[in-house]
Amino acid sequence: MKQNKRGKSDVSRILVPTDFSACSSDALDYAMALAKPLNAELILAHVIEPFPYTAVNAIAFINYEERLIPEARSLLDELSKRPLREKLSVETHLSTGIASREIIRLAERE
Repeated sequence: MKQNKRGKSDVSRILVPTDFSACSSDALDYAMALAKPLNAELILAHVIEPFPYTAVNAIAFINYEERLIPEARSLLDELSKRPLREKLSVETHLSTGIASREIIRLAERE
């Protein structure tokens, strides 16, 4: 791990993408363990991907993203309580798009 001139770690933020699976939960546990000694902020991120079907199939799923956003926001907010209980700083990001692209964009921005 790289350290700056003052002997402190350059790691101040850790991005933790989540799909709310058990594997993502394990990744959050690992990120929290890393963040504690570094006093790093956690950034929890979830991406809602576009509807995977054609327009004909999508008729039954009008407002697909609009329906998923409140549920995803609720799950993300609930997940953010875990680091807060450990006195870790955390922020959440919810976006729509292709997950890999959105996660890279967020990492570059943050």
